[in-house]
Amino acid sequence: MIHSTAVINPKAELDSDVIVGPYALIEGDVRIGSGTEIQGHAVISGQTHIGKNNRVGYGAIIGSFPQDLSFDPRVSSGVEIGDNNVIREYCTIHRGTKEGSNTIVGSNNLFMVGAHLGHNTRIADCVVLANNVLLAGYVEIHDRVLLAAEVLCISSLGWARFHYSRESLE
Repeated sequence: MIHSTAVINPKAELDSDVIVGPYALIEGDVRIGSGTEIQGHAVISGQTHIGKNNRVGYGAIIGSFPQDLSFDPRVSSGVEIGDNNVIREYCTIHRGTKEGSNTIVGSNNLFMVGAHLGHNTRIADCVVLANNVLLAGYVEIHDRVLLAAEVLCISSLGWARFHYSRESLE
């Protein structure tokens, strides 16, 4: 079901059971998989590919230009999102900054309100980003990581790599 006030670019490919809420904007080379819900006022743009059974919250912005002063808007880059993710209200996920690059999100993740994924970020599977976690460009988060509220990871320190497992705590 697509709300009558949603604006969807004719180039966008949405599976037949995708739900798009009021005033959502889907523009560009966007593909959205089966069972996904895009809630009201969300913006999905650029070369963004979203897998199956995801929920994109109110006001979330996915695939927009990166916050990188060297970025050239003519660059072909994008966002790839796996399956079964919950991306809550007002999260931002920026596209890659260099030609052919992507920001990548795995599957079964929870991004709470206001989380930010900068350009070329790579998130594995089963990751939880609590409210207002901010990941700068090129940050990489491995499987089963939980980052508490208001954590900031900056790329000027190099690739930030976090790994958590139950075994490491015992």
